[in-house]
Amino acid sequence: MSSLNVLWGGQVQAIQRLLFGFDHQLWPILQEQGLNEDQLQSIHSKLLVFHTPLGNSTMPVQDAIDLADFLVDLTKRYIAFLPGADIVGGDTDIATDAKHEGFKWIRRKHYYPIHLNRRTTDHAK
Repeated sequence: MSSLNVLWGGQVQAIQRLLFGFDHQLWPILQEQGLNEDQLQSIHSKLLVFHTPLGNSTMPVQDAIDLADFLVDLTKRYIAFLPGADIVGGDTDIATDAKHEGFKWIRRKHYYPIHLNRRTTDHAK
């Protein structure tokens, strides 16, 4: 899925609802009610007033990191309150891949004690 410069996948409902004001389950419901493609396009263009434009290509890297962390946390918390199993959760690993800095861990969990990871440079806070 995407919204301008924000891309996501997996459990998409929470982010879709935040960014668009509705989620993908709306379209099959409208089609079941007998709306044709032209009517669906008309409704879609009117629903754009609910679009929340988060993220842009010129935002500082730290803002992009914070936005990604927020969207992951939103999804985890949203899923936690739905009936059924918590299928999204746990610690979040965050990394950046910038043109001049390359790949860099921002926050990372270690599966082994740090003394066993001597050859890795830990850029994470």
